[in-house]
Amino acid sequence: MSVNRERLVTRETIVLTPAQLREEIEHPEKVRVKLNDSVLVGPYDIGCFAYSKRVDKAGTWKDFQKPTPVDLVSFRRERVNLLFSLFDYISHGRYRDATRLHALKGFKYVFNFCDSNGLSDFAESRENCRRAYKVLSLELSHQLKLGNITSKMASDRQGNFRRLIRAHYSKDDSAYITERVPRLKSRRGHSKPPTEKHFREYMRVTIRLARRLHQFVEEEENFPFKLKMDGYETFVFHSQGGNTSTPYSNKPNVIYNFVEGRLATFEEWKDSVKGAHPNQYNRSVENLTEVNKNKRHERRIDFATLSMQAYMKIFVLLTGAAHSD
Repeated sequence: MSVNRERLVTRETIVLTPAQLREEIEHPEKVRVKLNDSVLVGPYDIGCFAYSKRVDKAGTWKDFQKPTPVDLVSFRRERVNLLFSLFDYISHGRYRDATRLHALKGFKYVFNFCDSNGLSDFAESRENCRRAYKVLSLELSHQLKLGNITSKMASDRQGNFRRLIRAHYSKDDSAYITERVPRLKSRRGHSKPPTEKHFREYMRVTIRLARRLHQFVEEEENFPFKLKMDGYETFVFHSQGGNTSTPYSNKPNVIYNFVEGRLATFEEWKDSVKGAHPNQYNRSVENLTEVNKNKRHERRIDFATLSMQAYMKIFVLLTGAAHSD
């Protein structure tokens, strides 16, 4: 992040223990967390994350005795609620202080990355957060291919962002933010090679999926579209979760009629949902209308990306090329 050091100030702060983070706090941006001295001698400045321009400390014990210098003008109000979510996360009784420090360092990496890459608005909305998560994941993947980081480092750093997302957002919003962004995995050792039967089955499924998604995007079909696979066929809807019903899927969304390929009627839907309200149903209708109207909708781009990834898998399998080639 670009920081004008002449604007940096040492703000007033309050030092709280993890247990005290669950009490009423008027200014979360002032909070520093006091962990056990055996873990960290000085308080950890978590409140400084509310500012997009700040200066990292060198990491010596003396550095942690004072608050992190920040540019007060860079205060981002939308991060206040995010801080409260992080307070709830690290104050949970099941964590030891060493685990809390590890989580804090992981969150710090996410904030630093976003603030250094023009993504300081990532906490304004789930859409902005999804964009930031995509950018971070692509950058980690790129650095991994260049050999600048290990697979474990890439996996851990992406996992830091997912941990932050789950701490702050609902289950549905978390699924929206992270869906169709490949998860980076830590590679350990060598797995057994697949059998010829598994290889042929994988190729058959991947080719069929790649072609069908490509057709859906190129011909600008409407949701839901029919997907025919070996042994079953289903309709694919636009939502992030429960949008298909297959022998391998769990809990398909009851707002959809997978037999006829349409939204369920309000009467069909309300009997399957507790506290069903017409406004909730109407939003589902509006969402489907919007995604079908906008032929450049993000959900269509997601399916185009999935098709491209499937073709890439086929190419790698047929040529033996490495991902970095």
